[in-house]
Formats: sequence, structure tokens, C-alpha cells
Amino acid sequence: MTTQQLLVQGREGRRPFHASWFCGARSDLLALCPSEVAFYNGLGVAVLLTALLSGTAFAVVGGYVLSKPAWQMVPFALVWAVLILNCDRMLQMLTTTRRHFAALLPRLVISIVIGILLAEPLTLVIFQREISRQVAIDTQSQIEAQTRSITYFYSGPIATAKSELAAINDREALLQGEVLHYQFLGSCEAGDTSCSTTHKLGCGPFCQHDKAEAGSLQSQLNAMRAQDAGQVAALRSQIATLSQRSSSETTQSLAAVTSGNGLLAREDALSRLMASHSTVLFAVWLIRLALVLLDLLPLIIKYLHLTDGGSAYERLAAAHRRREGVEADRVGAASDVELARIADQAAADIDLNRARIEADRVRKLGDFDRDVAYGFRDHAAPGLPLVSTPRLSDLIDSAIPHESMKVAVPPRLRRGALVGLALAATSAAVLVLASSGSAAIGMAAALAVLSAVGGIGVAIATSGFRNAGPGTLRALHGLFIVGLLLSVSVIPLLLT
Repeated sequence: MTTQQLLVQGREGRRPFHASWFCGARSDLLALCPSEVAFYNGLGVAVLLTALLSGTAFAVVGGYVLSKPAWQMVPFALVWAVLILNCDRMLQMLTTTRRHFAALLPRLVISIVIGILLAEPLTLVIFQREISRQVAIDTQSQIEAQTRSITYFYSGPIATAKSELAAINDREALLQGEVLHYQFLGSCEAGDTSCSTTHKLGCGPFCQHDKAEAGSLQSQLNAMRAQDAGQVAALRSQIATLSQRSSSETTQSLAAVTSGNGLLAREDALSRLMASHSTVLFAVWLIRLALVLLDLLPLIIKYLHLTDGGSAYERLAAAHRRREGVEADRVGAASDVELARIADQAAADIDLNRARIEADRVRKLGDFDRDVAYGFRDHAAPGLPLVSTPRLSDLIDSAIPHESMKVAVPPRLRRGALVGLALAATSAAVLVLASSGSAAIGMAAALAVLSAVGGIGVAIATSGFRNAGPGTLRALHGLFIVGLLLSVSVIPLLLT
């Protein structure tokens, strides 16, 4: 039985569906290799489980990062699982031989990145208790540091204001003490003989002196209090404001530190745990490595299977691909043949047209020579042979099509016409700008404008000075000459 017959038989006996589809195996080819069915079914299950595991990890991680229940992330996790499943299935289809295992490198990079991204939140969930304890310690340390910083910042100004207020109070208290002292002495001199200097009752000279001193000091005290009242009020307001700011900033700092216990804070806490506990460091890297290996498990199984003596299914799949390649090469060769045939046909048509034109030219020259030989028949002398000659009108009529036939403009003549047109247009612009108040310059400007417009018309008629008849070729020569003459005549006109 030939390979084609086996393939047809395999297609006719194709099973509805089995797990090998997830690893990219073709059921029609797999039906020809019964010993490979179990392996590729298991490989397909491994690919499916890997995608489901990746989707589950994605749901857990997304719920943890967004602070939502994991079941709310199920739609996104399914999309993620389908992406991973399709990626693994395509890679399984690519790595059909050991030669093509270079396709593993992109998948390896993807697996490492995905493993690290998924491992971080999983480790946060696994070590949640230890991380919460570390976060609490870090939070308390931050609160103490912030409190010390705020207290240090406001303690200086508050202490300065309090010292100034205390100095004012001490100065007023000292003066109040002197007032009370002299008031006491005055009352003693007037009403108590035991403490009086003169031991007599009544307000004598000493009594009057003490009362005068007390009044003078009281006036000074009242003036001092009136003078210090504004400063005292300002200092008390400053102390109250600074104390309120200190308390408010302490409260805000406490709230900011407490509310900052998010993902970054937990990552920092995990980093400190990893730095201080080698067990945590080992466990975190073990989880990362496990996720990467689980993600690469289907490809590792496929590689081990291919290195263990090869696979009949893979050889059959490679042969089928080569057969499809032969068909593709056949179609490509047929396309090349058709393109070559079209090119040869075009070349033959060109040669045939040239031959026809040349034959027509030879025929016309022969007709012309015959007419010349027998053209004098009407005017010949008696007895002489008649010679036929063409009429002048016939020569003119035959020359008209030749004169009207367009030919390619030589490159030098084309450049000359472009230069002439540019010079004519420039001269026209210069003369138009300078034509105010001068009749000669005005006439020259009109002539230059007409020349430029005519040159533009010739350029349009000749498709940009590319194709022109014999008469138009002479116009191109004239355009170059006119442009030179106009450019030369501009300077004398402007100087006059």
C-alpha cells in the first residue's frame, strides 16, 4: 500500500477528537501510528493542564494585586489560559525535529518572564503571615521616624516662642514684685508702728515716698503690659499654630504610612525577609523555578521523546510536509514557465511588428522608385520613352505625416529648453517687479511674460520637453535662445 493510500485511509478512519489535538498532532497521521497515540494524548493533556495551571495562577495573582476575589478574575484567567494553550500548541507543531528546537528559545524566555511574574504574588500569598508581621514592624518604624522628624522640625520654633514669652512674663513679674514691695512699705509706714521707720502712725515722708515709688512702678508696669500685649498675643498664637500643625502632620503621616501597606510595601517586606532568612530566599526561587519548569513541561516531554530514538509520527509528518513542498514547487515551476512564455511571446510580437514595419517601408520605397522611373510619360518628346515622376503635391502630402510624427527629444535639447524656460520665467518676474514708471521695461516685461507663457505651452504640448515633432524641435531651440536673450537684456534695462 502506498503512502498516499495510507493517508487516504487515515483520513477516512479519522477519530472525532482526542487530546492529541492540544499538542498539534494530526489525527489522520496519528491513526497510521497506533503506538504513538497514547503518548500524544498524554502530551496533549500535559499542554492543557499547563494552560489551566497558568490560568489559575493568573486568577490568584490578579485577585491579589487588585484586591478582588479570585473568582472575579476567572474570565481574564480563561483568556490567559487560551493564549498559553495556543502558544504551546504552535510550538509543539514547530518542534517536530531536533533541528527545529531553536524555536524553544522564545518560549523559554516567555516562560521565565511569566514564571517570575506569577511567582512573586504567589510567594506573597504563601508567606502572608510573615510578610504581615514584617510590614507591621516596618510601619511602626516609619511612624516613629516620621514622628521624630515632625517633632524635631516644630520643637525648635515652639521652644523659641515659649522662651520669648517666658522672658516677657518674667520681666513683668519682676516689676510687679517691686510694685507690691513699695505698696507694702507704704502701708506699713501709715498703719503699723512695728514695721514703720518712724514708729508713728500716719502717712509721713517715708510713706509718701514709698507710695510714690509704687505708683511710678505701677505706671511702668501698665505701660510695659500695654507694649507687650501684642507680642504676647502673637507668641501665643504662634505656639498654638505650630502645635496644631505638628499634631496635624503627625496624624497625616500616620494615615499615609498605615494606608501604604500595598503591594510595593509587601514586596519590600519580602525582600527584607529574603535578605535576612535564607530559607525564605530558597523557597521563593524554588517556586519560581517550579513555575518555569511546569510551563515548559510539554516541550521538555516532546524533546525527550524525540531524542529517544525518534518518532514514527514525526517522520510521517515530515514526509507529508515534504510531499506538500513538492506540490508547492510544482506550482512555482509552472508559474515560472508561464511567466517565461509570456515574456517570450511579448518579445516575438515586438520582433514581428518590427519586421512588418520594415517590409512596409521597403514596399513603399519600391513603389516610389517605380513612380519616378515612369513619371515623365506625359511630357516626353515624340519617340522617347515616358518617365513617370511624382507631382510636387504628392511629395508634400507624403512629407506631411513625417513632419507631424513625434520623436524623443535629445537630452541636450531638453535641458536647453528647460534652461530657456527658467530664464524666461525669471526675466519676466524681475521685469514685472521693476516695470513701474518705465515704458521700456514694461514692454520688455510683456514680451518676457509672453515668452514664458509660450514656453509653458510648448512644455505642455511636448509632455515636459520629452516628445516633439520636427517643427516643435525648432521651437525648443528658439525657446533656449529667447531665454538667453531675455536674461542678457534684463541687466541693461534695469541699469537705465
